[in-house]
Amino acid sequence: MAYLGGSGRREDGCKWALVEAPAQKFFEAVFRRLLNPSLLAEDLGYITSDVREIRKLFGIPGMKVLVFAFFEEDSPYLPHNHEKEAFVYTGTHDTNTVKGKPL
Repeated sequence: MAYLGGSGRREDGCKWALVEAPAQKFFEAVFRRLLNPSLLAEDLGYITSDVREIRKLFGIPGMKVLVFAFFEEDSPYLPHNHEKEAFVYTGTHDTNTVKGKPL
């Protein structure tokens, strides 16, 4: 995984950079430092098994988008397939509104 961090300035003037880190150690540090952090995984698109494992290990809820639900028969976005700990949105900035035209 990678996170935005760093100190000082890079040659291009930016003071932040993506820093590679072992995911489990990163989240262990976050949970040590912050008591009960409010985290949400933006887990839309292609999600690897290691991301799912880290979410489960640390109890980090993911996202479900309803407009994605109706394109395949047993979509994980259908309400009856949602995980108990999930944030559900009708759409995103990348989708049309629910009332708008079909995708």
